[in-house]
Amino acid sequence: MSLPDVIARARASGDPSPLLAAAEGSPDRALLLAWADALGVPSRYDPAALSPTDAASIAREHLVRLTPERAHPLLARADDSVLHAWAAVIAGEPAASFESLRREARDAGRSAAVVELTALEALATASTDPAAAETLARRGVRMAATEELPESAFLANLVLARLRRLAGRPHLATHILATLRRYAPPSWRRWMAWELTLAFGRLGASLVEPEGAEARAAIERALEGDTTGAPTLLRDDLRTLRALVDGSVDAGSDEAAVRAFREGRAHGVPRGLHGIAAVEAGGAAAWVVVRPGLAPTRLLSLALPRLERDGVVVLPQSHRHRGRADTLLAACALEGERGIDEGALFAASYGFAYDAALHGGPFGVTVHRARQRLAELGNLERGEGIVRLDTRERLALPDPRCAVGTEDRALQHIALGGAASARSIAEALGVSLRSAQQALEALVREGLCGRERDGNAVVYRVEDTTFHEPTQQHALPVPSRGSSGVRGPSGGTG
Repeated sequence: MSLPDVIARARASGDPSPLLAAAEGSPDRALLLAWADALGVPSRYDPAALSPTDAASIAREHLVRLTPERAHPLLARADDSVLHAWAAVIAGEPAASFESLRREARDAGRSAAVVELTALEALATASTDPAAAETLARRGVRMAATEELPESAFLANLVLARLRRLAGRPHLATHILATLRRYAPPSWRRWMAWELTLAFGRLGASLVEPEGAEARAAIERALEGDTTGAPTLLRDDLRTLRALVDGSVDAGSDEAAVRAFREGRAHGVPRGLHGIAAVEAGGAAAWVVVRPGLAPTRLLSLALPRLERDGVVVLPQSHRHRGRADTLLAACALEGERGIDEGALFAASYGFAYDAALHGGPFGVTVHRARQRLAELGNLERGEGIVRLDTRERLALPDPRCAVGTEDRALQHIALGGAASARSIAEALGVSLRSAQQALEALVREGLCGRERDGNAVVYRVEDTTFHEPTQQHALPVPSRGSSGVRGPSGGTG
C-alpha cells in the first residue's frame, strides 16, 4: 500500500496503528509518526524533517481536535496564516486582522481559506458581538456550500452550531451536530462531542462515542474544579457551568449573567446550558436552594447530587399542570427573609398582573397548595400583603420558570434524530399523544418545525434556513501526498 493510502485510510478510520507499523524502518518515519501523533498516539518526531505542506496538514489535524498546543511545533514550519489564526482563536489569543487575511486569500484564489477565516472570525467575536458573529458564521456556511468545500463546511457549521447554543438555541446546535456526525471524518468528532454534550447532555454525548463519554467525564471533573483535558476554547463554558452548579464560584466574563440567574432576576440559563441541565434532570433545569443564615440562590439541576450529599432536602417537582405552586415557592424563596409582595408573587406565578378582586380566590388556592407541598418542611407566612417562606430546613425547590417545556423538549428530540413522528415524540418525552401533537403543531405555527409526509406517516423536522444536510457529493476525497485537505475550484487550499 502506498504511503498516501496508508495516511488516508488512517485518517478515515481514526486508527493510527497502521501508521506506527509502517513507520518501522521507513524513510518517511517522521511523517508517519507525526500523523500518528495527530490521531491520538503521542509520538516523538522532528517537525523540521517534514515539508511545509505536510507540517500544515498535520497541524490542521491537531486544530480540528481543539489541541492548538500540539500544533504549535508544526506551525512555524507550516508558515500558513490561516492555521496561525485558527490556533490563536481556539487558544483564546488575539489573531491577526481577519479582513487583511481574507483579502490575501482572495487575491491568491484560496476559496477554502476565505471560508475558514470567515468562520474563525465568527468564533473570535462570539463573546464581544454575538449578532455579528452569527452573521459571519451563516455567511461562512453558505460560502462553503456554494464553493462545495466539505472540510471548510465542517468548520463553518461547527462554529454556527456553537454560536446557536451560546445564543440559547441548543436545539439548532443539536440539529447541525447530529447531522454532521454522519459525514465528518473522525478528526472532527472530539469538538462535536463537546458541543453535543453541552447542548443535550448524555443523550447528545451518546451520538459520538467514545469521544462523547470522554467529554462527559471531563465535564464531571470540571464541575469539581478540574479542567484537565478540557479544550481552551470551552473553558468559559465550563467555568460558567460550574458557577451555575456551585453558588460559591465566580463565572468570570459571564458573572453578571450568572448572578442575575442565581438571584432570580433572569430565567434564561447563560450560554444555552439549559439543554444539558434539563435533559440530565428530566424536568426543571434549576432549583432554588434555601439554607438558614445564607442568602438563597438558584442553581442548575446538575447541582442536586452534591446538594443531597450535603444533606439538603430536595423537594420533588410537582407534575401538576403549569406547576404554579412550585413557581410560587421558588419565587418566594428567592426573596429570602424579607418576603415578597403578593402582587409580585402572583405575577411571578401566573405571568400577568394581580387584581385582588378578580384573582384573590385562585391565588389563595395556589398558596394553599404550596403549603401542602412544603408540609412539615416549612410554612408560608402571609400577612399585610407580604408572603414569606419560613423554614429551618435546608431545602432545594424546583423552579418551573427555568424548565424546558414540552415544545422545547420535542424540538431537541427532533433535532437529535433529524425527523420524528408525534407518536415517537410522545414515547420519548413520556407524555400523551395529544400533548405531543399540540406541542408539534405549536412549533409548526412558530416556524421552528416543518411537517411533511413520509409514506403514510407525518413527520416533523427542524427548520433551519442556513444549515442543509450534506449530500454524498460532499464525501471527502482521499488526500494525495502532502495535501492539506480539500482544494477549491482555483486550486487553493484552506
